[in-house]
Amino acid sequence: MTVRELFALLDFDIDAGPLLAECTLEFADELEEDVSYTVRGRVTSVMRKTGRSRGVFDLTTCVFELFAPGEADKPVAAVTNVYALPRTGDQ
Repeated sequence: MTVRELFALLDFDIDAGPLLAECTLEFADELEEDVSYTVRGRVTSVMRKTGRSRGVFDLTTCVFELFAPGEADKPVAAVTNVYALPRTGDQ
């Protein structure tokens, strides 16, 4: 899935300008060059918020885990992104 497809799944047009509100990187092991890692991602939460300057937006948390070949149950790294997705016209 591409990033554009992820935002389409969240019913958000990437061209409308998602904001990266927070990003956390975790490394359980060293990453190696010339290794094909598997990435698995999931949306862990979506919270509707209203701000004075931004209006209505969804605070959406996505976790992406990186797995080494043959290690499907233990991620070597993870990225947690929290996106603020403006929801123009929504209540």
